[in-house]
Amino acid sequence: MSERPTSLIRRDLPPWGFAACVMAVVALQVALILTHDYFVDEWQALLIAVQSPDLEALLGNLRYEGHPPLWYLFLRGLSAIFGPGSAMRAASLLCALATIAIVATRAPLPRWARLAVLFAEPILFEYGTISRGFTLGITLTFAILALWERRRAAWPLIALLPLVDFLFGVVALALIALRWSERRPLWWPGVGAFGLASAVAAWSVVPAADFISVYRPSAPLQSLAHWMAGMATVTLPVQWRGGPRWDVAWDTPAMPLLGIGYFLIAYIQTRGRPVERAVAIGFPLVLLGFMVAVHMFAIRHLLLVAVVFLIVLWRQGAASVPMRMPSAAWLAASALCGLATAGFALTRPFDTAPQAARAIEALGLERESWLSFPMQHAQGVSVLTSIPFEAVERGCRPEYVRWNYRHRLTDPVRLRDWLAREAARGGSFYLLSQYAPATGGPVRHIATVPPGLDGKVYRIYRVKGDKPGLRAPAPPCVPGNRPLPPFGR
Repeated sequence: MSERPTSLIRRDLPPWGFAACVMAVVALQVALILTHDYFVDEWQALLIAVQSPDLEALLGNLRYEGHPPLWYLFLRGLSAIFGPGSAMRAASLLCALATIAIVATRAPLPRWARLAVLFAEPILFEYGTISRGFTLGITLTFAILALWERRRAAWPLIALLPLVDFLFGVVALALIALRWSERRPLWWPGVGAFGLASAVAAWSVVPAADFISVYRPSAPLQSLAHWMAGMATVTLPVQWRGGPRWDVAWDTPAMPLLGIGYFLIAYIQTRGRPVERAVAIGFPLVLLGFMVAVHMFAIRHLLLVAVVFLIVLWRQGAASVPMRMPSAAWLAASALCGLATAGFALTRPFDTAPQAARAIEALGLERESWLSFPMQHAQGVSVLTSIPFEAVERGCRPEYVRWNYRHRLTDPVRLRDWLAREAARGGSFYLLSQYAPATGGPVRHIATVPPGLDGKVYRIYRVKGDKPGLRAPAPPCVPGNRPLPPFGR
């Protein structure tokens, strides 16, 4: 790879062309957010934020989540202002548009590079369109960079980062290290606020006594392979499995080399700048250590490595460090991948829960007894239809999921046999499932709603009971929640 500074800096976009392109980014981002169909993790955060009866209950629910409270409080506040049905779109729009404004007007990068950052797949889609805590974390991170030259102004935002997510706490440490490397004096009240916020964040995620991680234990080699796949996606953010498929690595023989490509790019760009090199290369290694020692990160988490490298490029731009050709090529490739992902997202749904809801209504099954497998699979359909879903194996109705149970039905035969046993004990019911039970017994397939970009299939089955009538309704898994108003589609 060449170490020469890229000549693109000398052939920058004219101001009028840049302004037109930024407006195109805004239009594209708004279109992506307004047409986005939420998946279970997004619904889970909203339901906890809105249905928890008070702050104490909300914090208690987060002991099953592993996430600090800032995103949930943000959604709760927006729900009070705009209504629960608009809170996630409002959150995404506020954060994404703020990020666009900050990068377009404050990033010390050439105009073409700022535009590439805004079109980059992690910024445009992963953390701009999908409504999760990382969306807020990205906006805070770029706001910190915009306030960098002010001794005190950036520190309150640095202190907020650990309250978004553990990974953003690590990002905050990287930002502090970069400030130290630039010989900027620490503002001790800000350091104290960061320490206090980190302690609060750590306390808020102490697991409940009955918490069971959704992640099954993984062997170190399996964690390493998953990390390598994620690092390949950082280098070239293509998520593909027989077609566009979110949160899966592109299965290609070049995948291990793609992961190495990021480290080469970061190594070349940080030549002679040891702290920046330690941040750019050390951050993904910290993630690897966590994956081996604690639990897996998904690709959507590992893509935060790309954001950390953007932080390094931002600070280098402020110091007039030239961008090397490999970094410029990486930015351009990430922008092209972002545009491709946007095209996929605008032409097919992200999650097909709305289509599943319409299918249930078209079949006239809204008043039937319903079960869900896995237990979180029907969250979106339940919100959109107000149908209560009992969780398979649980015997209760989860409005949001408390992770204190792990399904034991690990193959189609076990699922079919469990349904048959339940049918023998009571009335008929319907099942909405991501997985297909084995054929036979009282289970009859009704319909299948094909997956969207997130790969989640909605399968509808009727299970005929041995007793007349419908299965008795199940009690709520978490009693005392606030009622959720009807959502439109």
